[in-house]
Formats: sequence, structure tokens, C-alpha cells
Amino acid sequence: MREQDIQSRILNVLRRLDDFMWVERNNSGALKDETGRPVTYGCGKGSADIACSVAPLGLLLWLEAKKPKKNQESHQLAWAARQAQMASARLGNVFKVHTVDDAVKAVLHTYKWGLDLAVASARMTQAEADEAYKKAVERTESAKIEAAAKEAEKHVRKTRRPRRKPLPQSARTAAMF
Repeated sequence: MREQDIQSRILNVLRRLDDFMWVERNNSGALKDETGRPVTYGCGKGSADIACSVAPLGLLLWLEAKKPKKNQESHQLAWAARQAQMASARLGNVFKVHTVDDAVKAVLHTYKWGLDLAVASARMTQAEADEAYKKAVERTESAKIEAAAKEAEKHVRKTRRPRRKPLPQSARTAAMF
């Protein structure tokens, strides 16, 4: 499976969790404008593949999708180290993920972190935080099931043989003689 396929599957699940998070693919690179000057886009060289903001405090979460047994490149590690410095200031975190389950665990970890901070700052009670986390876990499980069903449906459509169109009446008559 390609990294692009892993990213696609992760995005397919996480975008279903819009009741407690925002998620986008982070494309980065450079193009030349009409005058020939390079214009960069995205969050810079080495930035993670997927950017998320997780409720209740809008904590940043970055996901770097990798094939199993594949490590990040040096520029990706440098970018993740800069993010880790900011994470110590409670601004976000970077996770290397290989599967949808890894990504969901990272999201739930960050969500729980946000709920704990909300309780500590008296924005919500512990009981409210526990109930919200329980609902988030249930929601992620249903999102994974929905995404898997959609993926299976897409696969069935790809493998189904196209229907043959019936011959027009004139061709059928001509074939008889």
C-alpha cells in the first residue's frame, strides 16, 4: 500500500469526525509564478501530511503517514522536532501513523488531553469530560465502520463487470439471416 493510500484512508475516517475535530491534507511544495519566482505553499518542507484541530480547545495535531517499517526523512524529523518544542508549550503534537487505527488513537489521545486541560481550567466538569470522551470513542468506531463500508462499496463497483448493451432491433434482425 502506498503512503498516499494510507493518507486517503485516514482522511476518509477523520473527516467523518467533524463534530469534534477539523482535518485537512497538508500539501507543501513550491511552484513558479508568472515571473518565474518560486512561491511556496503548505507548512514548509518536511511538514506532516495531515493537519488537525481537535476540540474542545482547538489543539493542533499533525499526522505523518508512513508505510509500515518506513521512517521519516531528516527534513521531516527536523520539522517534527520544531513542533515538539511548541508542543511543550501545549500547542500541538506530531504523530507518525501507519494505519487508520494509529491515526484514531492519536486523535483520541489529543482529544483526551484537551478535555483534561478544559477540566483543569474549570471549563467543564470531570463528568462532562468523561461523557464527551466516551461519545468520541463511539463516534470514531462508527466512523471507521462507515469508511470501511464505503471503501468496500467502491471496490465492488470497480470489480463489477459493465453491462452489455442490447443490440438495436435492426442488428438483431440482421443477425437472424
